[in-house]
Amino acid sequence: MATNNTINNIEIKKEKCPTCENPIDRNGWYCSACCNKLKLLNRSKAQERRLAGLCVQCGRIVHNYIYCQVCRDARMARYWAKKNKV
Repeated sequence: MATNNTINNIEIKKEKCPTCENPIDRNGWYCSACCNKLKLLNRSKAQERRLAGLCVQCGRIVHNYIYCQVCRDARMARYWAKKNKV
């Protein structure tokens, strides 16, 4: 499933996964195998940050919360924008 994107009038063909060079079998930048690996890696990094008392998204020091106030406000703004859009 090859897709074409244009960035600044430069055409980019996404036919192969950039990490493993296998053909892309889904919509997106990575193949499904690499996408799953990346998700697991990001989850483990988030878990490490959570246990260390850092914001999961940006890495700032937080206490008794998962996200810092800035990231929490941004998440809530995205949530309400999406909810009010429908």
